[in-house]
Amino acid sequence: MRFFNKPLSLQSHVLILVFLVLLIAFILVGLIVSHTVRSELEYRIGMQALNIARAVAKQDVLKRYLGQPDGARYIQPVMEDIRKATGALFIVAIDNDGIRYSHPVPERIGQHVVGGDEGPALEGQEYVSVARGTLGISQRGFAPVYGYDGRQVGAVLVGFLTDDVNAQINKVLDQVYLAMATGVIIAMAGSFFVAERVKATMFNMEPVEIAALLEERDAILASLHEGLLAVDKAGRVTLANQEAQRILKCGPDIVGRPVEEVIPNTRLPVVLKTGKPELNHEQLINDVVIVTSRVPIKVKGTVVGAVASFRDKTEVKQMAEELTGVKRYAEALRTQTHEFRNRLHTIAGLIQLGDYDQALNYTMEAIDRQQDLLAFLNRKVRPVSLTALLLGKGGRARELGIKFTLLPETHVDELPGGVDADDIGTIVGNLIENAFEAVLTQPPENRRVEVCLETGEEGLEIDVADSGPGVPPELRTRIFESGFSTKSEGRGIGLALVDQLVKNLRGTISVGDSAIGGALFTVKIPWPEEVK
Repeated sequence: MRFFNKPLSLQSHVLILVFLVLLIAFILVGLIVSHTVRSELEYRIGMQALNIARAVAKQDVLKRYLGQPDGARYIQPVMEDIRKATGALFIVAIDNDGIRYSHPVPERIGQHVVGGDEGPALEGQEYVSVARGTLGISQRGFAPVYGYDGRQVGAVLVGFLTDDVNAQINKVLDQVYLAMATGVIIAMAGSFFVAERVKATMFNMEPVEIAALLEERDAILASLHEGLLAVDKAGRVTLANQEAQRILKCGPDIVGRPVEEVIPNTRLPVVLKTGKPELNHEQLINDVVIVTSRVPIKVKGTVVGAVASFRDKTEVKQMAEELTGVKRYAEALRTQTHEFRNRLHTIAGLIQLGDYDQALNYTMEAIDRQQDLLAFLNRKVRPVSLTALLLGKGGRARELGIKFTLLPETHVDELPGGVDADDIGTIVGNLIENAFEAVLTQPPENRRVEVCLETGEEGLEIDVADSGPGVPPELRTRIFESGFSTKSEGRGIGLALVDQLVKNLRGTISVGDSAIGGALFTVKIPWPEEVK
């Protein structure tokens, strides 16, 4: 609705609507009340006139003198006394010929009654009618008059002026209209207050502005490449954008359903309960590994819902794959550069001391050791990313003074298409780093880490053994909990990540005692069914 080409505000809409509704309602009520009151008053006044007529018809003076010559002299005073006592406009007694024997205007006595509605009364009937007489339009009650011998001698008509009836009706309607007007004023004030409250609840925004914001929100959500899923405090889905529907393989009908029905392994109810966010967690949904973050929605400090943003991990990895590979090669090169710098310093020192034979032997030994590891990896490990990772870990072990051994049984063919080499590298790298940290607590001569990676028809097995203090039996399940660490606060992320990755790959991880004195971590990852 517009007023002079300017859109009306919500408040104006509410006020106009309330005013029109009340106006129509009050008009209808006024018509109904007016009709009802008029009908009721006319009926009551008519019955009052009829009852007075019935009582007057039983007067002895009428039974004796009505229809008799000179009867008006006896009848007129009695009828006037009764008229004044009852407040009637007139009380007229007529004989069977319709001739008046009484009238408020004495000059009209002896004349024929006016109105034309006296016929049935002269035939013995009682009734009420409306007719125009010499005094105006009136409500008239008729009653027959019978003499002492039982024969009808005439009739009595009692009248009340219709203008008096209208005056009473208008008096009642004036009160009704006053009540209506008061109701309109109160309703308008109340609607103004309600409109203000509604607008304040909507952050003082007009419906048009809210509609525009919703359209913009829908457009933004549709353009996001991340899935968004929101739930209320009861755990029911309130929002799922197009990307979320695609990843979850569902339609917009999931809105309103419990989130557990849509995602059986969801942790959104946990976030609702604890009020703590969970960031960058991996999750398996419909055979798709996603990276998801769950954040509680709080209003004035109270959790009223939660939202999860997630993305297909394969898409994330496709973007990060080159960067990840470069990072691993850079780490390997950095380690080797640092190691060779130390060796060059040692060789330079031997040359300065003149011990040329020792310098030559030391150089050949370093070359042979590096070439042996590189040759072993090229021969035994086909995925290049794993080769780079293990080469870098070997160099880091030499820096830390750790004896790092790849067992002869190590043999890794190219990984099947359903297995991500980046996931395998993350698992292996974290387990090796965990082993390095464990053995650093030991004397230098007892720092040993042994690794074996072996593929077969059923899957891949990863064994990482160390000579550290081992893991007590009572902690062998807790070490995989996020944030739990026996080292220091802020640690405990690596093994939790490994455990999550292994579960996503439908594998198993266990920890026991190693043959070299410390812990032995064993990971078994089965190949996907479609590649067996």
